[in-house]
Amino acid sequence: MKLSMKIIDQTRNEFNQYLQPYLAVLDKPRQKVLPELIEGILSSGSCLIAESARQIDPLHLETTERRFLRTLESPYWDETNLWIAHLKQTAVSIQENTLVTVDITDLAKPHAQKMEALATVRDGSKKELTKGYWMLSMTAALPGRKILPLTHEVFSQESDEFKSQNHILFFWAECLLYLTRRKGIFVIDRGGDGDPTFNFFLDQKADFLIRINSNRLLLNEGIPVTFSIPSRLPFNLRKTLGKRHPNISFDWQSVKLPHQEESLTLLMIRNFKDRQPIFLLTSRAVCTFKDAAILIDAYFERWQIEESFRFLKQQLRLEKFLIRNFRAIQRFFFILCIAWGFLARFLRLKHFQKLLEWLSFSFPKKKIKFFYYQWFRGLQFLFTLFHTLLFLEVI
Repeated sequence: MKLSMKIIDQTRNEFNQYLQPYLAVLDKPRQKVLPELIEGILSSGSCLIAESARQIDPLHLETTERRFLRTLESPYWDETNLWIAHLKQTAVSIQENTLVTVDITDLAKPHAQKMEALATVRDGSKKELTKGYWMLSMTAALPGRKILPLTHEVFSQESDEFKSQNHILFFWAECLLYLTRRKGIFVIDRGGDGDPTFNFFLDQKADFLIRINSNRLLLNEGIPVTFSIPSRLPFNLRKTLGKRHPNISFDWQSVKLPHQEESLTLLMIRNFKDRQPIFLLTSRAVCTFKDAAILIDAYFERWQIEESFRFLKQQLRLEKFLIRNFRAIQRFFFILCIAWGFLARFLRLKHFQKLLEWLSFSFPKKKIKFFYYQWFRGLQFLFTLFHTLLFLEVI
C-alpha cells in the first residue's frame, strides 16, 4: 500500500508540474475544468465526456458532464493563450533533425444529425465518403521511438471560419517555425505535393521532405524530369540501405522547381517487390550515401507516427465523441493533444516506462514495436487507482 501511494504521489506531482504553464494562462473556471477533463480522459481512456465525468465525480455524473460541456462551449473563452503555451512547451524538444510529421486524418461521424458544421469526408478505413470532420495533426518524432503531439486542429469546409486547408497548415507551421527558430524537418505525404506548400516552406527557409506525384514538373539541369519513362530518369538505383532496408534501392539527383532558384534534392526509392518507385523531394542537400540514408529512414519513420493515429482511434475511441458545438469539438481535441503530451513527458525517465509496462498487465511474447498501447494502459491504471482510492476516502 505504501508503494502504491508513493507511485500515485509521483504521478500526481508530474501531472501538476506539467499543467502549470497551461493553468497560468487560464481564468479560474478553466483552471478547474482543464485538469479534471485531462484526468478524466487519461482515467477512462475514452473521448466520451460522460466517461470522463464518471471518473471525476461518479456521484454527480450529469452535473459534471454539463459543466464540462458548458466550459467547452463558452463564448467567453479565448484559447489562443492555451495553444501558445502548448507550442512553447513542445518547441524546446525539436532539434535540427527532428521529424515533424503533418497529416490530415478523418473523423467519421456517419450517424450524426445535429452536430454543427458536418462536412463530407473520406473514411480511410471504409474507403467511402461519409459525414464527419477533418483533423490536421502535427507530431514530432523524438529519440527512443517517442511521439510528441504538437497540435490537433479540427476543421470543416462547412464552417463559417474555414478558408482553406493550406491556410490552417501554414498557420501552425509558421507558429512552430518561429518558436523553434526554423528547426526540424517537415515530413508530408502526397497530400503536400502542391506549389503553395513548396513556396511556403522555401519562403520560410524551412526544411521539408515531401512525397511527390508522378506528374510533378521538376528540372534537372534545365531539362524536365519525365517520371513516366523510368529509363530517362537520372538514376541508376545501385545503392541499397543494407541491413535496415535490404529490399530497397535508391539514388538521388539535384533538381529545381520551375520559377524557383533554390536547389532541391529528388530521392527515388524502389522496393524490389513493388514496381512503382517512391519519389521524395527535399530541401536538404544530399552529398553522400549517409545523407540520403538518413532522409529515407526519416520518411519510413513516418509510419511509426501513422501508427499513433491508429492508436488514438482505437485506444481513445477518437471518433466516438458526442459534442454538438463545433467550437467545443475543436477545443476538446486540442485538450486531447495536451493530455497525450503528458504521456510523452511522463516517459522521459526509463523507470517510469518500465513501471507503465508492468502496470498494463500485458506481457506479450513477441517483440513490441509500438509501446504506446502498453504505456497508456499503465497510466490509465494509475489514474483509475487514484480516483478509486479518492472515492473510497482512503486518501
